[in-house]
Amino acid sequence: MTEEERFRKRVDNLIDGAYSGKLVLLPFLDTNYQQIVKTSFKHNEKVKPYFYGGYSDAEYKRAIFYYDVPKDEMFNIAKLKIDYSRLNGSINHRSILGSVLGLGLKREIVGDIILYEDNYYILVDAKMKDFAIDNLNYIGNVPVKLIEVSYNLENQNKYLEKVCFLASLRLDVIIAGFYNLSRSSAQELIKSGLVKVNHKDTLNISMVLKENDLLSIRGKGRLIVNRVNGKTKSGNLVVEFKKPID
Repeated sequence: MTEEERFRKRVDNLIDGAYSGKLVLLPFLDTNYQQIVKTSFKHNEKVKPYFYGGYSDAEYKRAIFYYDVPKDEMFNIAKLKIDYSRLNGSINHRSILGSVLGLGLKREIVGDIILYEDNYYILVDAKMKDFAIDNLNYIGNVPVKLIEVSYNLENQNKYLEKVCFLASLRLDVIIAGFYNLSRSSAQELIKSGLVKVNHKDTLNISMVLKENDLLSIRGKGRLIVNRVNGKTKSGNLVVEFKKPID
């Protein structure tokens, strides 16, 4: 049984518990596992899944199975500001996540890491906030302090934007076009297991992507298919991409 099959079975069991009146709260889920939850509720009407990640448009979200729209505080998410002096060095998304996971916390305990008004914030399961505050003293070599906040956050992460003219939205075509690689080189990345689409491993070089899909390539970072903006006279698609910048 694969990890996804085990998760789907777990969700089915939790749905039964929700029908008996129990409030079910799941950890942070990536978009792939959020979709599994949604499809598991196709034929259920009494209880529904609700998702929230600590702020609007979050990528990693917790799920609640409930008979009514839950309040935000029911998702049990703490917002932690990273306080540090720029004189001691710099931090970025990758170094923050690596340091947090280096404490022994599982990925499902940690939500998004966002930049808001020139400060980084970590969204975490509120049950683990004290542990994170007490133990995350450094990110890399930079001394830091975590401070819990209650105000609303907005993702202000920066992106590199690029327009490509592509023959199709096939996965290998997108990788080759955006990164200026040959098709064979792009296909080799996929066949080597270095590529994920919407957090899910894929070896399918001919997979067709769509707007808002998230592409991850080990060693190259993440890429969002932002918009397909028509075609050129020669018939190529005009595709706008966004690449997160640390």
